[in-house]
Amino acid sequence: SGGPGSDMASGTAAATAVTPTAGALSELGLDYYLGWGDKPEDHAQARVYFEQAADQGDAKGQYYLGKMYKHGEGGEEDHAQARKWFQEAANQGHATAQYFLGMMYKHGEGGEEDH
Repeated sequence: SGGPGSDMASGTAAATAVTPTAGALSELGLDYYLGWGDKPEDHAQARVYFEQAADQGDAKGQYYLGKMYKHGEGGEEDHAQARKWFQEAANQGHATAQYFLGMMYKHGEGGEEDH
């Protein structure tokens, strides 16, 4: 039989093979955010997936995470975090994030007002 080393190696390979991409994490987040498909509407779960996608640099995940922080969906409301994540998505050309970021600057939400 293979012994402990071979079991660990195959377990690691299996875990790596099923790790979702950042884009897939965003899509899962959206499914839970909107209650699409077979997923119940669950903003706390959506936020978890959007956080994972955002941390991996996914612009859609960053935008939705910003939106959830701005409105306190699925967790604490935090305008500084909302502005941070809108900025990250905006830097990648996400147009809706650029709009929300501009509005947050205009109204001084999450930081200094800047017209």
